[in-house]
Amino acid sequence: MVQTIGNNGYWWSSTEYDATGAWRRHLYYDSTHVSRVTNNKAYGFSVRCLRD
Repeated sequence: MVQTIGNNGYWWSSTEYDATGAWRRHLYYDSTHVSRVTNNKAYGFSVRCLRD
């Protein structure tokens, strides 16, 4: 398995994909690339909360 702690960041999007999945964003430490993929909601990715 590739070590990602401290190298990459994963955050949930507020957009649901389906009943069991949601979109997430992946930021790479060594790139300006940002990806968007789906994952099962059981994964423990970070959430960014905003207040109005």
